[in-house]
Amino acid sequence: MGVLFVIFAVLLLFISYQYEKSIYSPTVMLSFFWALIGLGSVLSLYGMYTADDKTYFVCLISLLAFSLGTFSTKHIRIVMSKPPADIRISNTYSFNKVIYVVCVVLMLAFCSFRFFNVIKMRQMGYSYNAIRMVYFGNEVGGFSSSYIESAIEIYLNLPLLYAAMTVTTLNLVLPKGQKLFGKTITALSLIWIIMAQFITGGRTTLYVFAVELIFAFFIVKNADISIFFNMNRNVYKMLLIVVAVLGLMVILSINRTGSPTYNFMKSIYTDFCGCFTHMSLRWKIITDNDYTYGISLLSGLLRPIVLPIKWVIGSYPQIYSKTIEIGELLSPPIYIGPSIEYNAYVLAPYYFYYDCGILGVFFDSLVCGVFCEFVYNKASEESAQNAKNRLFAALYLLIVYSIFTSMIRYSGNLVYIVYAFFAVRLFFRRECTSAH
Repeated sequence: MGVLFVIFAVLLLFISYQYEKSIYSPTVMLSFFWALIGLGSVLSLYGMYTADDKTYFVCLISLLAFSLGTFSTKHIRIVMSKPPADIRISNTYSFNKVIYVVCVVLMLAFCSFRFFNVIKMRQMGYSYNAIRMVYFGNEVGGFSSSYIESAIEIYLNLPLLYAAMTVTTLNLVLPKGQKLFGKTITALSLIWIIMAQFITGGRTTLYVFAVELIFAFFIVKNADISIFFNMNRNVYKMLLIVVAVLGLMVILSINRTGSPTYNFMKSIYTDFCGCFTHMSLRWKIITDNDYTYGISLLSGLLRPIVLPIKWVIGSYPQIYSKTIEIGELLSPPIYIGPSIEYNAYVLAPYYFYYDCGILGVFFDSLVCGVFCEFVYNKASEESAQNAKNRLFAALYLLIVYSIFTSMIRYSGNLVYIVYAFFAVRLFFRRECTSAH
């Protein structure tokens, strides 16, 4: 079944590319990424156990439904009501530099406070794994994160950070006359991103930044893979930044555990490809009584609504609590191979399965495909019509993030990723013009 899944993903990749004529359309990206990590899973390197047929079948259904959503949305025309005759509403969104700078400065100050503890822990010989444990609320050697720090991190810093990463990557590849902000603000943004990465003790932020930078380049240049065969200064500059980011990831990885036996290639392989096997071993914890009937799909979006309920009655509604418990049930480590300890990482369809089994996988994936294609179409139109219009390009980079981290979890389950969409909108203001 694993081989069949990879073949289907590759076929869908070619079909969707012929249909969209773009390497950064949602279905092209998802089918490429899942074909790649699916092939890695089928190979079962480093003694990793083979994933079961159910896992590959569920992922195949998800990929099929997602593609149906994108293909159907390509032809949807949404008819908007006309504005009053004396007012014409422009579709141009200009970058709000003042709001952005204020957010960068405030979050830099917050991260500097937390970064001080990271420096002290490193000086005392703690590994980045220990730093990561502190970040997620554990106490290590007297170091810990307060409730207020964690709340600011989840509801302010992370949404603003992921939103800032989209506009920063866009700004790096935009032509000189179209830059959103100058070198000083760019430097401050990069310092914030790197500092935030060290605070987490992980590597995801840098990985996402590198991926977003590559696709920002393709989106802004409206280019395809052939651009690499006609190398110019901009391509070299983008590749240099990506190589530097990946180099920093390698350094962080090697120093993550502090163990001389740490195998970087094995770690990267299992991080990307181990999700299939891990899903196979976690199916047994899902029962019909656990179904959330659409709440898992919308869990991140619903958080602002259910949070006041928690404050009033002391807990989340039971059906919403199940969406939070998904991550908790996946947290205890298990072995996906004789010497491969693993936890947390599962593909997005696992979360969709909680909504209503295979039906939930199909419906949720279809909805995700519709949403992703809508934003992609708006970003494409925006780029073609107005070079200063970058709102939807920034929003689309959040979808790029979601696709290329789909081996970790369903990003819509994360409140800070959902908030990041609103944070991106905060960085832009709509320009209205009068018809008088």
